[in-house]
Amino acid sequence: MSERLLNGPKILSWLNVRMYKPIWNPDNTQAGDADSISGFAIQFRHNHYQMLLNIIERRYPGVELYYYFLNENRVNAIAGRVKPYKKVFVVGITVGALRALHSMFYNQVCTSTLLCSLPAHGLFDQKAASRMLMYFSMTYLLLHEFTHIGRGHIGYLESIRTKKPRFIERCSLKNMGILEVNSRIEDDHENFERKLSECQADTYAGFMLSTFVAYQADELHRSSCGLPKTKIEDALAMLAACSVHLLFCLYESEHKRPHPHYPPPMIRSGMIETQLSRGFMEMRKRSIHHYVVTGMMIANQIAVSMKIPQSTYNLTQAYCEFRKHVLPHIDDLSTRAAAFMPQNIR
Repeated sequence: MSERLLNGPKILSWLNVRMYKPIWNPDNTQAGDADSISGFAIQFRHNHYQMLLNIIERRYPGVELYYYFLNENRVNAIAGRVKPYKKVFVVGITVGALRALHSMFYNQVCTSTLLCSLPAHGLFDQKAASRMLMYFSMTYLLLHEFTHIGRGHIGYLESIRTKKPRFIERCSLKNMGILEVNSRIEDDHENFERKLSECQADTYAGFMLSTFVAYQADELHRSSCGLPKTKIEDALAMLAACSVHLLFCLYESEHKRPHPHYPPPMIRSGMIETQLSRGFMEMRKRSIHHYVVTGMMIANQIAVSMKIPQSTYNLTQAYCEFRKHVLPHIDDLSTRAAAFMPQNIR
């Protein structure tokens, strides 16, 4: 940990020079206000990011991971390797994503309908629920991007990408092997492999998110005046599912629809629902499936009421095509990307 802190400023300086957009730094004067954008960013990094680092250090010894906000207005997140280092990686979340999520959760989502639906009714007021929705969406983004690192997607996709440059000067992080494709023309094979990588990142992130649901439940139970822990777990499962589904809807609304690399939000949420429920069952030996599905359904109703732009598609047809052409191949990607996983990099 001391080595990471020592090297951190040098790497962040390196990124500032080479990135298309500079790093965004929160306003430290707002550190005490967890409901402000800067205050949430600071407290999230200090209070919750360490847990992710601990998980990474146990699974991938020798890997160094840095997390930062990118000063870009689009809703997006990225992951990459800092060259020439072999096991130094970065995850970036745009400040556009932070601001859009904050506006959505604080100003539009935390309605009485959502709060009254929670099993631990009365545990969360509007601001507390908003903070928890922010926490789960940001945690999911970090887990999704780290999966691109942990499962070897970055090196693998770089190794198969087509050599047809287009608008190279617009590439956000062209020297870092980033999962950014707006500067190149993709062929069908690369496009399909990218879609598999995004689906695999969703499944692994959904599974790991269960750890954070359980962690938050334990923390709240210690200060919840005797509320049963199961009620708290169920409420957090609902908030986590609601948060992630709205994140998917928000992302799709600001990008090409339908997105070439992602299934529709309902299908993505279905993968999260399955893996989040499975991960929690393995840890706590009880099911939260009903509450995860309920949270996802409430989120879909909220997205409709907010008139978030979404693709027009036949969900049944989209799911059948996904199940036939994509789902059977997601696990196969691990074999092709194995050589690029951190533990296999020499």
